Amino acid sequence: CSIMINSCDNYSDIWEPFFTLFNKYFKTDMDVYISLETKKCPYAKTINKNFPLEQRTARIRECLKDIPTKYVIIMDEDCFISEYVNMFEIQNCIKYMEEDNNIAQFNFEPTFDNNDLECKYHGWLKRNNYPEGFQILYFNCNFSKNINGKCIHQIMREEEQNKNKCD
Repeated sequence: CSIMINSCDNYSDIWEPFFTLFNKYFKTDMDVYISLETKKCPYAKTINKNFPLEQRTARIRECLKDIPTKYVIIMDEDCFISEYVNMFEIQNCIKYMEEDNNIAQFNFEPTFDNNDLECKYHGWLKRNNYPEGFQILYFNCNFSKNINGKCIHQIMREEEQNKNKCD
């Protein structure tokens, strides 16, 4: 089994915090790859496939062809690990896939507790008093920041402020 971190050249600023937490909480001897367009990442084996952002799935599929293991754990670089990874659970998932060829994937996404809506991936930032230089963005915000250089909410606030100045 290997691990592939899905990222892009524009998000190189979060590789260091991502891999700091990854190396702390994901204790493994698996090969770790990162899929990028053109840059090299100093923290993992880099696979470069220069696809436009809107062809993200195609890039992931092409990168997977360069990974020699039968099983690959795919992660996104903006999902910060804040708890130790249960390697026994991963080994069990691999065992289940070996036993049943109809299983194509397991999903380990976090769940929300009804009493605490804070996603566990952002616990590290909270425990470290939200250090300067970090920004929590969800998919739409990340996508907007990659395309427009700003989170969509920031763009909307600025447009509203400019509209009010004109009134």
